[in-house]
Amino acid sequence: MNEKHQGDIRDKGGAKEHPQNVEAVRRPMLVAARLDFWLANGTPTWFRYGAAILAVTVALVLDRADFLSGSFRIYLVFYPFIILATLFGGVGPGLLAITLSCFAVAFFWAEPVGQFAMAARADRISMALFIIGNLFFIWVCELLRRAIRQAAQAEVQHQSRNMLAQILNSVPQSVFWKDRHSVYLGCNEVFARAVGLAGPEAIIGKTDFDLPWPRQEAEAYTADDRDVMENNRPKRHIIEPLQQADGNRLWIDTTKVPLTDCEGLVFGLLGVYEDITERKRVEEALQESQEQLRLLVAQAPITVAMFDRNMNYLATSRRWIAEYGRGHDDLTGLNHYDIKYDMPDYWREVHRKALAGEAQDCEEDRWVKADGTVSWLRWAVHPWRDAHQQIGGIIISAEDITKRKEAEEALMQSEAFLRAVCGTTPDPIFAKDRESRLLMANPATLRAFGKPVEEVIGKRDDELYADPETARTVLENDRRVIESGIAEVFEETVETPYGRRVFLSTKAPYFDADGRVIGTIGVARDITKRMQAEETLRKTEARFRATFDNAGVGILEGEKEDRIIAANDRVC
Repeated sequence: MNEKHQGDIRDKGGAKEHPQNVEAVRRPMLVAARLDFWLANGTPTWFRYGAAILAVTVALVLDRADFLSGSFRIYLVFYPFIILATLFGGVGPGLLAITLSCFAVAFFWAEPVGQFAMAARADRISMALFIIGNLFFIWVCELLRRAIRQAAQAEVQHQSRNMLAQILNSVPQSVFWKDRHSVYLGCNEVFARAVGLAGPEAIIGKTDFDLPWPRQEAEAYTADDRDVMENNRPKRHIIEPLQQADGNRLWIDTTKVPLTDCEGLVFGLLGVYEDITERKRVEEALQESQEQLRLLVAQAPITVAMFDRNMNYLATSRRWIAEYGRGHDDLTGLNHYDIKYDMPDYWREVHRKALAGEAQDCEEDRWVKADGTVSWLRWAVHPWRDAHQQIGGIIISAEDITKRKEAEEALMQSEAFLRAVCGTTPDPIFAKDRESRLLMANPATLRAFGKPVEEVIGKRDDELYADPETARTVLENDRRVIESGIAEVFEETVETPYGRRVFLSTKAPYFDADGRVIGTIGVARDITKRMQAEETLRKTEARFRATFDNAGVGILEGEKEDRIIAANDRVC
């Protein structure tokens, strides 16, 4: 049985007839198959036996109509119809036709006519010869039927092999088959070209050790063969390397299945492999890209995580692990909602919208945790898409801006405090840039100029003071502070809506974050009244001194303990 199968497979592997027109193969194969089906008793039994009865009936009618004459008309009438009945229906219908013909001859021809009996010895001999002759014809017809059937089967097998060879040589995969000892019985043209053979027939009798691949790989191939045949179990999608006859190295996806006979005994195997070198290259490139992406995300200096459509972690940055890992060193594969964050309910809606394709972001999000602490986050949630532009999941990036918010609140409080101080102090407070343009002026400064804020901010002193000499003095004082980088105190006399005033101005350099002087900051105090009081006191003291010195009598000025501190000329 195994030898028969192996012979068939060798025929398939070595077939050289490859019709170019498939229809040229199909038509004779279909005719031969139908003929084989008919000869193999493909018609119903009742039809075949009915045809035998009909044949005898037709012969009887022809005889009764005297269609033929002569003493041998019995042979000329019944023999052809018995032969036709045998050819059409087989031995059974042929025997039935002989039996019916004998009854007809005995009833209609033999004496006494009209009875199923033969009185004459010559009639009985004729009947015997008639039966023997017909049995001989049945035997010849059966031999003919078998010969026709075998010829039809041979034609079907021949055409099937040709068609199989054409199919095998048309597929892009390499196909081969071996016997129980891993000896090649055949292959298709793709496999033959890969191993450097002239054609499929050249593979017959070779082993893997006769082909161009390294011995180690040949041993691996034969080991797979033994596993498949000894266990009568296929091995599918074996990813392995292969070296072609030209030295090129490929990656192939091989499937091997056992070949069994009708009794289930393994007599060989069938193998199919496909060149997946390009797919392997793409997969390796994809793996490398994914690894690079994973490293990029992991080493990113921001808090970022990548999720699939079920919110399972695909990749995370180290900062995400540090801030939201909840004790995990690696979140890959875990579900975001299973980590038990103190997550506001509306975040799930944010995730749902992003998975539907709508990007979400928030510059300042107040997060009250379960322990009552408050954090501020700046976050963005965007969908990511696969190669088919289908949404594969979302990417969440988040930044903890709590310290920034605290600093902003502290700055706001400081600014509020500064505004309160500047707004309530009676002393002018101002800030200027390097060109002495006013950047800030408190209400006291605005009152000193007698102008609203929009007419003051951005203006220089020479645009605000009507007296050029006053403006020149103030600008010169600003320049000295900017160039020296040292605070100084100046006494500046200016004209105001309330008259001429004297200010004691303290001006300091205004530094930026890099320590560069970008302007001046000043505080001025109106000392006009103090100057007037000092002048009045000076004049009073002068008058007293004149009276003291010019008095007509001696005058002494003393302190406690009889100590004299002053005396005029009269005392002397």
